[in-house]
Amino acid sequence: MDRAPGIPDNRTTREALACLRGHTTGTVLVDGSPRGVRFVFDRADGSVVMAMDPRDTDAAEHVLCVPDDSFDTHARALLACSRIDEHDPAVDLFAAYHGPERSAAWVRGVIAFAKLASGDVVDGDDLAWANPLAGAQTALCRALNADPGRLRGACERAAGVAPEDPFAVGVDPFGVDVRARFGVVRVAFSAAMGDAAAAQGAIETLLAGV
Repeated sequence: MDRAPGIPDNRTTREALACLRGHTTGTVLVDGSPRGVRFVFDRADGSVVMAMDPRDTDAAEHVLCVPDDSFDTHARALLACSRIDEHDPAVDLFAAYHGPERSAAWVRGVIAFAKLASGDVVDGDDLAWANPLAGAQTALCRALNADPGRLRGACERAAGVAPEDPFAVGVDPFGVDVRARFGVVRVAFSAAMGDAAAAQGAIETLLAGV
């Protein structure tokens, strides 16, 4: 379904997007068997791009659980998965977030629906969402990375961790993804930012610590 980029009007849809986008690792239930997984969201359509064991790609069912499969799961998303090759642009995005992955199979998972911890269910068509900040990624990340000390402080205030060498790799209306030596740190915005100007203002606030 083609749709104009922006922030969805529906509150539950916004909550689902903010919840899912707040994670880059989780658990995939492969026909019910749990597998740890790292992933990114394709900026063009919101699909989940994962590095998986090749033996798991042909399973009948894949369910992504974030942050994991437990009583504290924030969301579960049923995925319709298909293999992609290493030349897909989303594989480069994955490498920017997580580093190169040489032994895995590449999988794109289109979300059929997501169920939140609240019990609300969001249809996958509403989550097939183009990041409206995709075209501004380079400029926004450059602003974030201009002063690693201030970015480190923003990570510490938002997530309680102060990565030694923080490097911003992505921005969406709900927050910033910062690559660190131990993984990806999520720095959430206080509210959704629908365009590059609003995101730039939110970034300046984050870096200033106010």
